[in-house]
Amino acid sequence: MLRKMSEQGYDCVSCGACCFSRNPNYLVLLPWDISRTLPADSVFSANGQSYVRFDCGYCVHLDLSEGRVVCGVYEDRPEACRAFRAGSFECIKARRANGIMGEKVRVPVAPLPVSVMFDQLEDTAQLFPTMDGSVSSPSAGSS
Repeated sequence: MLRKMSEQGYDCVSCGACCFSRNPNYLVLLPWDISRTLPADSVFSANGQSYVRFDCGYCVHLDLSEGRVVCGVYEDRPEACRAFRAGSFECIKARRANGIMGEKVRVPVAPLPVSVMFDQLEDTAQLFPTMDGSVSSPSAGSS
C-alpha cells in the first residue's frame, strides 16, 4: 500500500507527541464529550472544566506497549483528539514541545541490521538516476 509523503512523515502510532504533556489541564473535555464512554477515573474536574488525566506526563488512555502509541479509547476519544490532524500546525507544535517526552517512555523498537538497510538501498537504486540519465548503483565506480 502506498502512502502520501505527509503520512510517512507523521506516523501517529510511532509518535504520539500530541498525547504527552506536563500540563495536567492539557486536554479539556467539551460539553458533547460527556456522552462519550470514558472511564470515570480517567477524567477530573477543576475550575468548572472537565479534563482527561495526564498524571504520568501523558494521557491515561495511552497504551505504550510494543513501541507503539495506541489510544485505548479510540472509538470514544474526545473531540479535541478527533480534530487533531497529523502534520498540522498543532502537530508540529506538539512534536516540538512534547516529542522528547514520548521518546523517553516508549519501548524502543529494534533498528534494522545494517545488512538489511544496504539491501534495501540497492533495491531502491533505480529510483535515483544520475545527471546523464543512467541509473546510479551504490557499488558503481568502486574498484
